[in-house]
Amino acid sequence: MVRLAAALMLTVAAAGCGYRLAGLDTPAGGPGVRVWVAPVDDRASEPLFGAVLARQIARQVADRPGVRLVPRDAADRVLRVRLDRVEEEGAAYRVGDEVREYVLTGSVTVTITRPDGEVVWRAPGVWADREFSSGPAVEITEANKDAALDLLARDLASEILRRLVLAGGGQGG
Repeated sequence: MVRLAAALMLTVAAAGCGYRLAGLDTPAGGPGVRVWVAPVDDRASEPLFGAVLARQIARQVADRPGVRLVPRDAADRVLRVRLDRVEEEGAAYRVGDEVREYVLTGSVTVTITRPDGEVVWRAPGVWADREFSSGPAVEITEANKDAALDLLARDLASEILRRLVLAGGGQGG
């Protein structure tokens, strides 16, 4: 929660300092940049996580002032995300090597292109992680993992947009 609040404060401060989404310059007085978010290229082994991540990215891009989600043929820029990995590891153990907490780590590569495919900006290795507790039964552990995956998708989407904002600078055109 503290990380999320810090990231939100940093994003707001960056926006106030004139940072903007990398490669997504908005003409003065214009209607904003039109972005198509491509389907996530899901190369991870976690079932359906790519779709959850895509929904979070689209939601957060749509909430940004000066950016409009549009169909591919109407886009000024294309946001592409390749989901490279989602891994689950034990993070804390009880006596007897029984896992008490797990950590999920997700890593993506983000690329903004022009509609013709020319790369405007690229960031490999964007990552986030989330912990979840094991429960007294497998069903509870799986429910905790599902909740953690939703939060991981939200955190990854936030980190993607944070990096895009901080990369800002006159790459539009």
